[in-house]
Amino acid sequence: MIVSASACWYDDVPIPKTEVKKTELDMAIKFIDQGIAEEFRPQEYKDKVRCRILDLMEALKASLKGGKGAAESKPAKKRKAS
Repeated sequence: MIVSASACWYDDVPIPKTEVKKTELDMAIKFIDQGIAEEFRPQEYKDKVRCRILDLMEALKASLKGGKGAAESKPAKKRKAS
Protein backbone atom coordinates (compact mmCIF):
# COMPACT_ATOMS: atom_id res chain seq x y z
CA MET A 1 0.00 0.00 0.00
CA ILE A 2 1.41 3.36 -0.99
CA VAL A 3 0.38 6.46 0.92
CA SER A 4 1.29 9.85 -0.39
CA ALA A 5 2.58 12.56 1.91
CA SER A 6 -0.48 14.65 1.10
CA ALA A 7 -2.70 12.04 2.76
CA CYS A 8 -0.95 12.46 6.11
CA TRP A 9 -2.37 14.40 9.05
CA TYR A 10 0.65 16.66 9.38
CA ASP A 11 -0.06 18.50 6.15
CA ASP A 12 -2.15 20.95 8.17
CA VAL A 13 0.71 21.74 10.55
CA PRO A 14 2.69 24.78 9.45
CA ILE A 15 6.43 24.12 9.34
CA PRO A 16 8.52 27.27 9.35
CA LYS A 17 11.48 27.56 7.02
CA THR A 18 14.70 27.24 8.99
CA GLU A 19 18.34 26.96 8.20
CA VAL A 20 20.16 23.76 9.05
CA LYS A 21 23.84 23.95 9.88
CA LYS A 22 26.15 21.57 8.05
CA THR A 23 27.28 19.98 11.33
CA GLU A 24 23.66 19.30 12.34
CA LEU A 25 22.89 17.74 8.96
CA ASP A 26 26.04 15.58 9.12
CA MET A 27 25.09 14.36 12.59
CA ALA A 28 21.56 13.53 11.46
CA ILE A 29 22.88 11.56 8.51
CA LYS A 30 25.25 9.62 10.82
CA PHE A 31 22.36 8.74 13.15
CA ILE A 32 20.23 7.55 10.26
CA ASP A 33 23.06 5.50 8.77
CA GLN A 34 23.85 3.98 12.15
CA GLY A 35 20.21 3.05 12.69
CA ILE A 36 20.01 1.39 9.30
CA ALA A 37 23.27 -0.52 9.78
CA GLU A 38 22.52 -1.91 13.24
CA GLU A 39 19.71 -4.26 14.10
CA PHE A 40 17.75 -3.29 17.19
CA ARG A 41 17.95 -5.97 19.87
CA PRO A 42 15.56 -5.10 22.71
CA GLN A 43 16.82 -8.02 24.82
CA GLU A 44 20.10 -6.12 25.25
CA TYR A 45 18.31 -3.42 27.25
CA LYS A 46 16.96 -3.73 30.77
CA ASP A 47 14.16 -1.61 32.17
CA LYS A 48 15.85 -0.61 35.43
CA VAL A 49 12.90 1.39 36.71
CA ARG A 50 10.52 -1.53 36.23
CA CYS A 51 12.94 -3.90 37.96
CA ARG A 52 13.27 -1.55 40.92
CA ILE A 53 9.50 -1.19 41.23
CA LEU A 54 9.03 -4.96 41.13
CA ASP A 55 11.73 -5.40 43.79
CA LEU A 56 10.00 -2.83 45.99
CA MET A 57 6.65 -4.54 45.50
CA GLU A 58 8.14 -7.90 46.51
CA ALA A 59 9.73 -6.35 49.61
CA LEU A 60 6.41 -4.76 50.55
CA LYS A 61 4.57 -8.04 50.02
CA ALA A 62 7.11 -9.86 52.19
CA SER A 63 6.89 -7.24 54.94
CA LEU A 64 3.10 -7.45 54.98
CA LYS A 65 3.20 -11.24 55.27
CA GLY A 66 5.90 -11.10 57.92
CA GLY A 67 7.93 -13.48 55.83
CA LYS A 68 11.59 -13.69 55.01
CA GLY A 69 13.10 -10.30 54.31
CA ALA A 70 10.42 -8.53 56.29
CA ALA A 71 11.49 -5.37 58.00
CA GLU A 72 11.75 -5.55 61.77
CA SER A 73 8.83 -3.91 63.48
CA LYS A 74 10.76 -1.58 65.76
CA PRO A 75 9.30 1.85 66.32
CA ALA A 76 11.16 4.66 64.64
CA LYS A 77 13.55 6.59 66.84
CA LYS A 78 12.47 10.12 67.63
CA ARG A 79 14.88 12.79 66.55
CA LYS A 80 15.81 15.56 68.88
CA ALA A 81 14.60 18.94 67.74
CA SER A 82 17.48 21.24 66.92
